[in-house]
Amino acid sequence: MIFFLLPSLLLAVPPRYSLRPTASGPASRVTLQPFIADSAINTGIAVIVCPGGSYSWHDMKTEGIEVAEWLQHNGINAYVLKYRVATVGAYITGYRVLGVGNKYPDMLEDVEDALKYLYDHHADHH
Repeated sequence: MIFFLLPSLLLAVPPRYSLRPTASGPASRVTLQPFIADSAINTGIAVIVCPGGSYSWHDMKTEGIEVAEWLQHNGINAYVLKYRVATVGAYITGYRVLGVGNKYPDMLEDVEDALKYLYDHHADHH
């Protein structure tokens, strides 16, 4: 799990923002799901949560949603990033080693896109 701390981001983000709207296949769809803290406890800190899964799947419940909800309840705005992965099949068969499908640095590019989206929209709201 990777956390990126961003200072004072209070955004009105769609329920789930698609960072790659033209991607084909579920493993290539990149989304950013916001969990905004209540204004009474909001610290102004934002975190991008990247759920783990060996670059082959996402543990969205435990390492994504539950982490984001905990942060949100503690006054931190969280954004769960569903980044590109190689799929479970690639993990089982070893295709990810051979370079088939989504692979490094695709995932890091998705984090960069998420940071860019948050920074770009932060400026629009101040």
